[in-house]
Amino acid sequence: MKKTPCTPQVGADIEVFLYDEIKKKIVPCVGIIKGTKDKPFHPEDYPRGFALQEDNVMLEYNIPPAKSADTFYQRFPTARAMIEDNVPKNHSHLVVAEHKFLAKELRSPQAQMIGCEPDYSAYNGGEVRTPNVILGQHRSCGGHIHLGGNFNCPDFVSALFADLVLGVYTGTRSGEANTRTNWYGQPGIYRPKPYGIEYRTPDNQWTADRDMTYRVGTFGLVLTQWLTTNEAEVIRRTFKQINWPRVRDYMRPDGYDANVFTAIVNEARQAGVPIQ
Repeated sequence: MKKTPCTPQVGADIEVFLYDEIKKKIVPCVGIIKGTKDKPFHPEDYPRGFALQEDNVMLEYNIPPAKSADTFYQRFPTARAMIEDNVPKNHSHLVVAEHKFLAKELRSPQAQMIGCEPDYSAYNGGEVRTPNVILGQHRSCGGHIHLGGNFNCPDFVSALFADLVLGVYTGTRSGEANTRTNWYGQPGIYRPKPYGIEYRTPDNQWTADRDMTYRVGTFGLVLTQWLTTNEAEVIRRTFKQINWPRVRDYMRPDGYDANVFTAIVNEARQAGVPIQ
């Protein structure tokens, strides 16, 4: 993919469920929310880059890229206000990672659409992934993090460092096994972008914790700056010092172990990864 010049920055697109306050249940957003994957809805009274759209049966909102952790953090309350202003009366949004719908709620063609673009696996050297997920009645919500910068390394290497810094150290890894972790939430999943990469492994749970949201902005920017300012040889030398199979195993839902976490972080610091 051809890259365009980009200063270090961090953005996000987050999927949530729509909750009907009268029915007291999660409902598909199909036909309820303005905006589609092809044509997101940009409310005129919100800054450029904020947007809403229907994604399968979920509501997706977009956080424009930020060049500081404070700005990134402050954009989430703005996004929540945007949702409240643009969902129908007696509806709200829920930040839960997965929900099982009734079969009759998933009859629309949109409810069966997955993967508007292919995903790539960093642990397979950036190979494209062929969809093999069976949706069934479960739907899940991603918390995708967009990392921008003129990175001096291949995209799959950027995604591996995102797994290390954002997944392991910052803590966006999934805390429990669900249908999402079997496909979308696997370690090292990303999409190349003209400005950098879209790190797709995390679900939406990190957005429910304000401290975590700030940490994602902080270390997302630290990582983009590090990948941009260091020469390719420095990144390559650091890369070779990391036990990537151990990182991958830790990123899996059943992979948490305090001793392993400490070992990964100490190794990364000694190698020069910016997580001091």
